Amino acid sequence: MPMRAAAHTFNWIPWAGGRNEKLDLDRILAEVREAGYEAVEFSRADFELADPARSRRLLEKHSLVLSGMSFSYKGQPGQWQQLKDHARALADMGGKVAVFFDTTDWKVVGPAGLDSGLSGPAEAAEAFAEHCARLGLIVSFHNHLRTNLETLAQIDNIIPRLNRSGFCLDTGHLIAVKADPVDVIRRYGAKINHVHLKDSAFKPDGSFLDFVELGTGNHSWRVDDWLEALRGVGYDGWLTLEQDRTRTTPLESAKANREWLRKRGV
Repeated sequence: MPMRAAAHTFNWIPWAGGRNEKLDLDRILAEVREAGYEAVEFSRADFELADPARSRRLLEKHSLVLSGMSFSYKGQPGQWQQLKDHARALADMGGKVAVFFDTTDWKVVGPAGLDSGLSGPAEAAEAFAEHCARLGLIVSFHNHLRTNLETLAQIDNIIPRLNRSGFCLDTGHLIAVKADPVDVIRRYGAKINHVHLKDSAFKPDGSFLDFVELGTGNHSWRVDDWLEALRGVGYDGWLTLEQDRTRTTPLESAKANREWLRKRGV
């Protein structure tokens, strides 16, 4: 199956928050569809999870596949059960991929301070993947700024240790830490089971500024090379467009990203 495009609902959350607008899942899904996407990834936000049955009906109304949902683990007491409950909600809504983040301060918390008895990021992802497998879900560990899977050194340490879970490659977060997505794709292609495709802008001093529409970043990496590298390793999953912020509207950014991909055969 060829790679296909999905949009992330988080694109709408900061934009609505900055305008004190209520988040309306029906409207967001309508705009995702209008922009030309076949699928959507949820943020695990209250407006998505308050009524999973309604969310599933809205997905069906707009003919959208639920390609995945974010799961942020912070090592807080009781949170492990919450992740399991939300995994059930993802399965009930027809989703397939649990996109896992870990921001736990393991040096402070330690396994004795966790109700799950975990010992580190890789172990947490693997334990979550074992649970999710019983629900027909797969887990994908997301490289992300300010998490335990941020730098290339952390990727090299953690990704080879994953067996039940896979790797959610995020191109924007990779180049934000000056890592080459093509190199990472070629090295860990067999582990990649989900992709967040985004471009990045940098300040004049070379530090990260923001995520931007595909092809509009001011850096030396070629976004086209990322697609070719993914094809080269046989990746055939979703390409999720998660821009986070927009300089216009979420709909216009979603359309621009979709058109960029369409011109490249996605």
